Amino acid sequence: MNYLWAVLAFVMMVFLRRSFAELLESHHWYARNYAGCNITFPWGILLIAVVAVLYALRLLADGPNPLIIKGLIALYGAGFVGLVDDAVGDGKYRGLKGHLGAFFKERKLTSGLIKAVTGTILALALGLPAEGRAGNMVAAFNLALSMNAINLLDLRPGRACKAFFLAFFLVVFTGTRNAALILGLPLAMALLVYFPLDLLEKGMLGDTGANALGAILGLILAHDLTFFGQLVSLALLIALHLVATFYSLSALIVRVPPLAALDRLGKSGRR
Repeated sequence: MNYLWAVLAFVMMVFLRRSFAELLESHHWYARNYAGCNITFPWGILLIAVVAVLYALRLLADGPNPLIIKGLIALYGAGFVGLVDDAVGDGKYRGLKGHLGAFFKERKLTSGLIKAVTGTILALALGLPAEGRAGNMVAAFNLALSMNAINLLDLRPGRACKAFFLAFFLVVFTGTRNAALILGLPLAMALLVYFPLDLLEKGMLGDTGANALGAILGLILAHDLTFFGQLVSLALLIALHLVATFYSLSALIVRVPPLAALDRLGKSGRR
């Protein structure tokens, strides 16, 4: 049944993609990408809508499932705070330090601070019920950092999608696969339909989509990996955030041949 729901997500996304593009264009919902081009966004809205409908239909068909309920909360919660950032964020303040500085020094509430606080609380809630306080904290940090990690990578075409696909397949082959198949597979199939638009610079997920991808990925990590596996994933996420704090991820990716090759895969000539 997991594969049937995934196929349905793919079909729904194919059916709605053109209409949603026209909707964004008619309302002039564009954002400037790294090259200064106006791109329709946030495609994360459609991604969340399709996958949330599939999760809800599965609840109606199969009965109550705590994992799917968590998935719905993660999609809507993370997607909402991302949408707030897409709608009113101005990009003036960067990083948690910048948003905290704006709040305490300038008495200015930023969309980034709203996203950080709300995302952390959401992650703590979704991390329950892990085994013991340590398990809860590890699960929560995996969730919170996964959400932000996809955002960090969503600065060039295709990166956020490739990161999600890579992490998803790694968990499928190393974890229990329960959350990966129930929550991740429909999302991966819907994302696959959107993926060419991202690569060809015709669409952007926005923080709406990047947050939702990261939230579901975090849930998958928390449910499908052993405690040791979660510690490994947490260490990798912390390392990614530390690198992003002191270096440009784009510059680093270009300098590392395997990462540069993966980054170029499926793209046109521009970086």
